[in-house]
Amino acid sequence: MELRPYQVEWKNNIYKAFREGTQNVMGQLATGSGKTVIFSSMIRDGVINKRRCLILAHRGELISQAADKLYKGYGIIAGIIKAGYTPKPHEQVQIASVQTLINRKLAYPVDICIIDEAHHMQSRNSYGKIKQHVLEGNPNCKFLGVTATPCRTNGTGFKGVFDKLICGATVSELIKDGFLVAPKYYVSPLELKGVKISAGDYNLKDLSEFYQRKVPPIVLVDSWRKLADGKKTIGFAIDVQHSKDIVECFNRHNIAAAHIDGTTPDLERKAKIKAFTDGNIKVLYNVGVFDEGFDVPSIEAIQLARPSKSLIKYMQMVGRALRPSLGKPYAIVLDHSGLIAEHDKIEIDREWTLDGVEKKFKNKVVGFRDIRSGKVYKSDKIPVNIPMEYVELVELTLQEIDPSAKLMRDYIVLDRIASNKGYKPFWIWYRLAERVKKIKDPEKLKSELIIIANFFCERKGYKNGKAFYLVKEYIEKNANL
Repeated sequence: MELRPYQVEWKNNIYKAFREGTQNVMGQLATGSGKTVIFSSMIRDGVINKRRCLILAHRGELISQAADKLYKGYGIIAGIIKAGYTPKPHEQVQIASVQTLINRKLAYPVDICIIDEAHHMQSRNSYGKIKQHVLEGNPNCKFLGVTATPCRTNGTGFKGVFDKLICGATVSELIKDGFLVAPKYYVSPLELKGVKISAGDYNLKDLSEFYQRKVPPIVLVDSWRKLADGKKTIGFAIDVQHSKDIVECFNRHNIAAAHIDGTTPDLERKAKIKAFTDGNIKVLYNVGVFDEGFDVPSIEAIQLARPSKSLIKYMQMVGRALRPSLGKPYAIVLDHSGLIAEHDKIEIDREWTLDGVEKKFKNKVVGFRDIRSGKVYKSDKIPVNIPMEYVELVELTLQEIDPSAKLMRDYIVLDRIASNKGYKPFWIWYRLAERVKKIKDPEKLKSELIIIANFFCERKGYKNGKAFYLVKEYIEKNANL
């Protein structure tokens, strides 16, 4: 199995970290970039070098994917530690369910431990306890945690759990190079003020009641018909009943749809996924199943009916549709949940660190333009009555979002200079006023000067009316204005 250049580079950087003495490495690479393929090749390297390898995963789909990649790619048969499977302790590679292994003892040594979807790992949860147990018998074991999203719901990172973070190619780079397809966004404005927050995310009971009043299933059916008709679509719902209600509405309108959740029997789940893959089901809704470990490149659209404050959930959901497939120029994203307004586009550059995540370009955010009028709105100001086919995503600078933000930055710099050099406060006012002196329209110029003067007087604590005199004086003293 030949790796792509960005996969080779990521793998080599991880090896370099291990060679330099790092025992706990976290690797970040985008959803759809082939993390399972890469760590399977690392397992192959380990097998060649007589290393005992353990893969930890928390879902059956992830376990099956890893076993499949190892066998089809390298002929490696892995033992599977999971309820319903016959143990094979003699195999050099073991793939374990976290839920199963937490209740069992490891009876053999482990040299390399790979944790799939490692953003679930904490020092004191099941992952952390298994790691401590592995270390008791294998103090030199190397740990690699792989994920597309190395942060928690609250934005914090994994310092204290891992010692080094190795980031690979970004979503935008993978799109540019043709390894992922670009998303095409359609946004339906949603106001979520008033929904309770629990443990850093929307309270599901409160959210479900609120959302279904605001966005009834027929709205989702209508948007799909208008913007993604006939496309293979994965939908994300708030809870099981919500998902079933949406599916019932699709079916009632003669659109083949199905529902899957964590309690769906395995055979039924596989049958529905096959029907979807074959095109017999057009819309497949789920609750908590397809966020991770669902690899169907032919997915053409995503319908988001599950608001969340979690960047992890958002990126995992949208990432399901970005894998390239024959005849698929882009992936449609139907956002009925305010997720793009909350988290920005998936392909923006983010700076991942062990401390958490930040947007690389902090002075830019996503905005929305009504293409009928050309008017641009901040994410929290867009009118809810604009049809989603008329909402265009645009990139806004800090100045476009909040003109006073740049004014504040300039004021702080000038105030510091004035303080250090002993200048009078009004020196700051004149320097700020210079920003707009080239405006030719007298009325517009006066308006801008009033904004600056009011800002300056408010910062300095001057009485009401002072701003008027500052503007009047400035205009009179500058004959060219």
